[in-house]
Amino acid sequence: MPQGDKTACIVKKVYEDLQTNYMDLQYLKDRAILTPTNDVVDSINDYIVSLIPEQAKEYLSCDK
Repeated sequence: MPQGDKTACIVKKVYEDLQTNYMDLQYLKDRAILTPTNDVVDSINDYIVSLIPEQAKEYLSCDK
């Protein structure tokens, strides 16, 4: 199974109705996908962001 299919499958299972509930903080707090590496986290995050019907926003921070 290609990596993209695995990502789609797990996101669909964990975040059922994501497109309806992506603004519901409790819905998001109640779910998590644990991964062994940050590379996998980045891949899953990119996929989830692509599913959200609004334009993505990037917030930057700076530590002193």
